[in-house]
Amino acid sequence: MLTRRPSVAMRTDSHVFFVSQNTALQLSAALLRAILVNHVSHSEANKQSRSMELAIKERLDEMEASHNKLEAELRR
Repeated sequence: MLTRRPSVAMRTDSHVFFVSQNTALQLSAALLRAILVNHVSHSEANKQSRSMELAIKERLDEMEASHNKLEAELRR
């Protein structure tokens, strides 16, 4: 037969307070960590997207220059 452990509500008020406070602090710490991880990953994603955007713009400029050069040669 299984014996039941006393629930938190059956313990003293001060113990319930400390358990609740500990749980609240753990949840707050987990939430803060999630916010910080999200911020870091968002910052990294922005850096990568800016870098990729610059590379694509440079490639586009090169292609436009090449296109203009080829069109100029065709007109001759």
